[in-house]
Amino acid sequence: MFLSCLFSANHAGRHGGAVFASYTSHLTFRNCTISGNRATNGDVAYCIYRSGTRFVNCIIADQPEQPFDGVLPAVTFSAVQGGWPGEGNLDEAPRLRDWKGYPYGLAQGSPCIDAGDGEDDSINWGAIDPRYINGAWPDLGGLWRPRCGSVDRLHDPTFRRA
Repeated sequence: MFLSCLFSANHAGRHGGAVFASYTSHLTFRNCTISGNRATNGDVAYCIYRSGTRFVNCIIADQPEQPFDGVLPAVTFSAVQGGWPGEGNLDEAPRLRDWKGYPYGLAQGSPCIDAGDGEDDSINWGAIDPRYINGAWPDLGGLWRPRCGSVDRLHDPTFRRA
């Protein structure tokens, strides 16, 4: 599982600008931000054969109209530029903003705030993801928004724990 990752400005000559999944690979991308990747086939992902690739709670932005190629992945509770079929998916601009040099933070009023799927029992959201606070739905993408308009240590990507 890829959790809270950023895939940005990658280029592949042929297949899968950010992801190439083949044969029986079963990849899950959860709360990832995927933006500005390019390839001849599948700017976001190229999946072949019986790959079971899933994108959940992701932001897929700055991609062409057909971000996936080959065996189409399951995409749910994600903001996909240009739209994509799947439960809970949004076809709205994610309203990203620069935050401390990181251009993929969520701006106030973003439709990606509290729009994720927090029902996956295989993940202890409270222990690993500070976005899942007091039972709220997680935000989409790889960086959560600061709470109450201020930045605290849990939400600061420059903060390093000792």
